[in-house]
Amino acid sequence: MPGNYIFLEPSSLDHYKAIVVVHCFDDRFRHVTGRFLMSLSNPHYDIVSIAGGAKALFDPEKESDRDFLLHQIQLSIKLHGTTKVLLTTHADCGACGGRARFHGSRDEEMAYHNQGHRMAREYVQKLFPEIKDVRTFFVDEDGVIETTNL
Repeated sequence: MPGNYIFLEPSSLDHYKAIVVVHCFDDRFRHVTGRFLMSLSNPHYDIVSIAGGAKALFDPEKESDRDFLLHQIQLSIKLHGTTKVLLTTHADCGACGGRARFHGSRDEEMAYHNQGHRMAREYVQKLFPEIKDVRTFFVDEDGVIETTNL
């Protein structure tokens, strides 16, 4: 479509099988999250970027937050045949109360996220049995920790 483009970059309109990635919109972790996804060697991701990331599944501020996130996952399954979901949260997340909520204790913070990640995985697997692979990750100032099997 002709127009006065302010940025030109060709994009394919072909549909693809995607992986849903849920992460927080906090820009401090955008770079490491992007590099991490590139390391997974999958070219197609449906990115859901919301305050708190996967926290909306295990500790939503409002039930509508969880509903919104579940709807996004459902749409990815419907539109892109998604069979894999990656759920992330991160250190010092304001939506989780920041590090102050845990009195500066990284151990308490990790315990909260690990427990939440288990709950989020179980929730997604229960509601979407066609999703065979739900993985969880915690991002901090040093990198990405997989919490799926913790």
